[in-house]
Amino acid sequence: MSLLNNKMRLGAVSLEVTSLENTVPFYRDVLGLSLIRSSETFAELGVNGTVLVNLYEDNNRELSHSSLFHMAFLLPSEQDLTAFLFHVSGLGVEVGAGDHAFSVAFYLDDPEGNGIEIYADRPKKDWPFLEDKSLKAVTDAVDVDRLVANYNGEPWMGMPIGTTMGHVHLQVVDVEAAKDFYIEFLGMDLKTSVPRAMFVSKNGYHHHLGINAWNRKTSREGGSLINFEMIVDNLDAIKEAVKNQSVYSYEESDYGFFLEDGSGVTVSFVGDNF
Repeated sequence: MSLLNNKMRLGAVSLEVTSLENTVPFYRDVLGLSLIRSSETFAELGVNGTVLVNLYEDNNRELSHSSLFHMAFLLPSEQDLTAFLFHVSGLGVEVGAGDHAFSVAFYLDDPEGNGIEIYADRPKKDWPFLEDKSLKAVTDAVDVDRLVANYNGEPWMGMPIGTTMGHVHLQVVDVEAAKDFYIEFLGMDLKTSVPRAMFVSKNGYHHHLGINAWNRKTSREGGSLINFEMIVDNLDAIKEAVKNQSVYSYEESDYGFFLEDGSGVTVSFVGDNF
């Protein structure tokens, strides 16, 4: 039995940062998120009132050996992605790039070294599925000339309505422990595996989570992953199952509960109506 059904989606990523003064302008002015709510030690940023990033300044949480490789903002279209490319180029911000066949992506870091991906999906009919329904792992150069040639010229006005947290890529010490949690316990599907990494999802998506152990020691100074949200429509059923197990650390929250994944990463489960 799978605890997660195909309506699961990702919500906000929460990070500890050393300076809101340095990080909030980046998320607002470079990435184009809107500041929804803030205090001296906290900032909520997102799109059209939907929170995608929570930043906490100096909240004295211990850094774990697991951390964020990157969080990935899914834009509605390649037009939006090209507009973003022109936007950051105009700011003099350098980005990396990768064409993964199922998506086109640009990569950059926030001021504290947290990895960020901005991407757009290709139509699912064009994804490189293999006979076993897994996906071929591909990273090619991005054809920027094609993006520019197809660009309609609409300027970047911030992250557009419809932007979501498309996936989260984690760094862990033990991929097998993560497999036990995300696949065996939660019931996510393995879509791609490469040496010391795996990519899992629900509902046939290319990946909601990437999980790698490419760096044996993955804790870092400065920014740190506090948790990321899984939004579900069967929160009570999942909570009941979680309460009846003793392997994974469980804690109630205001909107659902926190569950530690056995690799040092905390997942925040919330209902889809909170």
